[in-house]
Amino acid sequence: MAEKERRGFRRMDDYLSFTYRRISRQEFDMMKPKYLSGTVDEQSLPSLPELDFTAEEQAVWRVLGPVLEAFHERISFLNHKLDMIISLLRGEKVGSVLPEKPRRINISGSGCKFIVSEVLDEGTLLEMKIYLAGSCQRVIPALARVMHATPLAGKSHALAVRFEAISYNSREALVQYIFRAERSLLRAEREKKTQDESKGLSRSEGGDIEGRVS
Repeated sequence: MAEKERRGFRRMDDYLSFTYRRISRQEFDMMKPKYLSGTVDEQSLPSLPELDFTAEEQAVWRVLGPVLEAFHERISFLNHKLDMIISLLRGEKVGSVLPEKPRRINISGSGCKFIVSEVLDEGTLLEMKIYLAGSCQRVIPALARVMHATPLAGKSHALAVRFEAISYNSREALVQYIFRAERSLLRAEREKKTQDESKGLSRSEGGDIEGRVS
């Protein structure tokens, strides 16, 4: 992705559940195709050489392949939601459905920033899963690289990571999540402003009435 495009993504501070783990370069290279295609945690589709297709059938497969991969990603998301519903029906606490308690994270379509209690050098490769909340409820899987690691008080470090492998659908889900959150915030601010103006107008009218009476 071009640097100009990365800078074009809007960023937002939020409190979300997310996980990460360090991975080797070999793991990164092995997992990258699945993360880019959106088939993480799903059985990957067979490649053309593995299929006994005619030339015409292979042409059809090339067209349908991306559609089927997107379908796989959607099924993975629905399976996750179903697991959450089953856990809730069993009487488990909502917090137990998520792998980690929500904590502060700055997110965008190109990467994220968060604080960790361990030392991670710049260039470290990570496997991440971000759990979006609200109506978007879905898991965003991505492979990322640590771009900056800033020491903080104690043993904490502020990390800035860049997504190196994330599917188009997952990136779009992040962008839409941020857009909806910002829109909700602006709507709430407008409503508060309207309420404050209404209260001010009411107080002003009340003062005028008292003045006329006296």
